[in-house]
Amino acid sequence: MKGIVDRIEEDIVVCVLEDESVIYINIEDIEGTVEENDVIVEEDGVWKKDEAETKERLEYMKEITKDMWEN
Repeated sequence: MKGIVDRIEEDIVVCVLEDESVIYINIEDIEGTVEENDVIVEEDGVWKKDEAETKERLEYMKEITKDMWEN
């Protein structure tokens, strides 16, 4: 399963899955640290950040929004 961290509320990570459903994950159930917009994956019951997909997503977001901030 794969999703995007939408926000973190205290010890709950709000995650939007690929099918656009929303799930709530206890931050203790995530290996390592995550922040908003990180891509996380669940493997064998453990959630963790997908570094490569997160980097790719952030680059894509910068690319599609760059013209919005330039005059």
